Amino acid sequence: MPISNPYPATRHETVPPDEARSVAEVLRIVTERMNAQYPPGTPARRDAHPKHHGVVRATLEVEPGLPPEYRAGVFAQQRSYPAWVRFSNGSGVVQPDKVSDGRGVGIKLMDVPGPKLIDDEADAPTQDFLFINHDVFFVKDAKDYVEFFRIVMRDKLPTKYFIGPNPFK
Repeated sequence: MPISNPYPATRHETVPPDEARSVAEVLRIVTERMNAQYPPGTPARRDAHPKHHGVVRATLEVEPGLPPEYRAGVFAQQRSYPAWVRFSNGSGVVQPDKVSDGRGVGIKLMDVPGPKLIDDEADAPTQDFLFINHDVFFVKDAKDYVEFFRIVMRDKLPTKYFIGPNPFK
């Protein structure tokens, strides 16, 4: 029996009513974990994807003739953007590359005009794109991210989040 996608794609993001509270809780949890993992005076790594494989300088070329449905934001018109690309492992701890793990790619475009959504970066001339080596992210929203963190902190096993009463969640 085929499994249907409970989260069909839409053209516009729908923000859950409790998202601000969930984001604040994610920030609290990550800060607490980072402070415990890296006490003052200890060099700290990123909380996610701390091991990078490399960073390269690049140029993103927006090609002419994109279909109208793709012409938005930085893709609205033909142009070039200087960029930085970072390749990384997904584990929260640095481990050998032979260990099976998610892999990520982060692209930071430079010289991107216009206001940004993040208050602290409203005038930043950049835009970030994040990718993983899977077709979907492991949580659907900030509320699920909080649930994931609580399980990891309680049980020290991220896999317990994925094996539960609703594995297709």
